[in-house]
Parts: sequence; C-alpha cells; structure tokens
Amino acid sequence: MSKKTLKLSVLAASIAVVAGQAHSAAFQLAEQNTTGLGRAYAGEGAIGDNASVLGRNPAAMTLFDRPALSTGAVYINPEVDVDVKNAVPNSGLPTSSDDIADDAVVPFFYYVQPINEQWFAGLGIFTNYGLSTTFQDNHYAGQAAGKTALTTVNINPNVAFKVNENFSVGGGLNAVYADAEFVRHFGYFPTQPIPATTEVKRLEGDDWGYGWNIGLLLEADENNRWALTYRSEIDLTLEGNYSDQQPGGLGSRPGKLDLTLPAIAELSGFHQIKPDWAVHYGIMWTEWSSFKELRA
Repeated sequence: MSKKTLKLSVLAASIAVVAGQAHSAAFQLAEQNTTGLGRAYAGEGAIGDNASVLGRNPAAMTLFDRPALSTGAVYINPEVDVDVKNAVPNSGLPTSSDDIADDAVVPFFYYVQPINEQWFAGLGIFTNYGLSTTFQDNHYAGQAAGKTALTTVNINPNVAFKVNENFSVGGGLNAVYADAEFVRHFGYFPTQPIPATTEVKRLEGDDWGYGWNIGLLLEADENNRWALTYRSEIDLTLEGNYSDQQPGGLGSRPGKLDLTLPAIAELSGFHQIKPDWAVHYGIMWTEWSSFKELRA
C-alpha cells in the first residue's frame, strides 16, 4: 500500500529537483499513521478512532474519555525508474537510472490525555515532508540528478477545549527539525574535459523551524461530524558545509539552503451509516506557491 501511495510523490520530487521548481505533492508525506492507509487517509481529521487523529486535528482529542496512545512506523518502498530523453548518443555515461527513490521508515508517536470534561492535551511526533532520491555519480545529467535527501521531524504539543456537545477547538505549536543532503556531479559536458563524477555541489545542513496549527470539530451527533484544520508554513535555513570540487570551484566553505515547508488546510467528514458501515471523505489544500526551489 505505501509503495503505491508514494510512487508518484517521489517521482514528482525527483522531477521538481531536476527542474528546479516544485510541482504538486513534490515531497509531502501522508503516512502519519498506519490505520489510515486502508482508507487512503480520507476523513482523518474527523474519524478519531485512535490517538493519531492528533496529527490532523487537535480538536478531535475531545472525542477521547481516557488516555490514548498510538505509535508505530510505515515502511516505504517506492520503485521509480528514470530515462534521459534526447541524450547525445555514445556519451559513454549512463542515461537511465533504476529505482532512484530510496526506501525509508517513517515512525510516528501520538498521545492524548484528557484533563477534565472540557480540556484535553496531547503530543504528536511525526513528519509531513521528506524525500530521498539517488542517481549514479557518473550519470549523464549529473548537475540535475545526484542525491537529494530531506528528513523532517515535527514535535507537536497540542491542547483542545470542548465548548459544548457539538463544537470543539484545538491548537498547538510545531517545532520541526530538518536535515538535508544535496549532492550534484559534473555529468556530461562535451566542451569541458572534466570527469563526470566530479562534485560540483555538496551541501549537508540542518535547522529548526517553528509554526502553529489549529483545528475545529463540529459534531451533529455521535455518528456525524466534520473537521476543519490548518497547519502553518515553516521557514528553514539549512546551514552546513558547502563544497565545489570542480576546477575553478569554490572549494569548501559555509553554505545554506533556504526551504519553506508549505502550509496545509484540510476539510474532512465522517458519517456512521450502520455499525459496520461508514463514509468518510476529505479535501486537502497545500500552499505549494510558497515552495520555490531547492538551491544550495
């Protein structure tokens, strides 16, 4: 299931890095829990069947009358093959790459603690964004291919208040740690006798960024409810060591990569039709215009 879910996302990520621009769902991860996999994460902000709802809607903590814990991990095994079209014949360099998207394990942790009948607290540790793609060091399109890896961890404490039997509100703070590795090689350039494997860019850096999230829960009754949530964008400046080993390059020096993790809004609903039948749905909006490019 996770393999199918992420195949297009990671492919979009590799295209975005090659082109220098991000296109829809370039590196967004839906895998914030395991229970939602079977329902394609539809209606996650309103279902509330375990503590992982905290990752989508803090207001849904008011659905719990006792402490709840949800933890685990999702193994992602995407398969993405890439071919370069219109390459110069007989370049001597590989123009195709098999399985460029790296495997990954995405862990998560959620805990909900009712304080009294109206107040609730919770903690989520998960991720909304990440990617990892790796091409051969001597790939034909070395300056557009290479290795790109981004790992983020979101530490998200939340509180919720049950206004009445029909309406709840919740919110929290997000502390996001991000670690990135960005490597490019010279690749094919007929007018320059430089080995294709020569590094032209390498940056390894990390940073902390901070944001906020808010959620609303409307309950018509115990079988019908809707949720509206918003998670703010987070600005990061990944600082570390930058190097350029090609002739005339800058050598090694401090460098940075500016990155904005886009804001997310979601509307979701849940309707229990019969004891063994339910309908749930969701619409998610991601502010991709705030993400411009990955440039070291």
